[in-house]
Amino acid sequence: MVRSSFAGLRSQEIDEITSSLCFAKNLGFLGLRNSHFFATYARWQFIQFRPKTRQMPGAGETIAERIADLGSGDVVMVVAVRRLVKN
Repeated sequence: MVRSSFAGLRSQEIDEITSSLCFAKNLGFLGLRNSHFFATYARWQFIQFRPKTRQMPGAGETIAERIADLGSGDVVMVVAVRRLVKN
């Protein structure tokens, strides 16, 4: 699944994404429902080497409260894991 997610990206696009994640003024991680855990884990990995990261939304917050102060130099990584439902 992860491999197929990135298979359609060109090398230049991957470089641009990587650069954006590393050099953004502020970096947010957004995940809802099942994706929240993975977004939290991704943030934990990034805070090892870069400042100004935040979880979106935080406990008891809405998405609007966390994105209200985002600017043009900020980046949000949206994590979306497909929910599998048994038939």
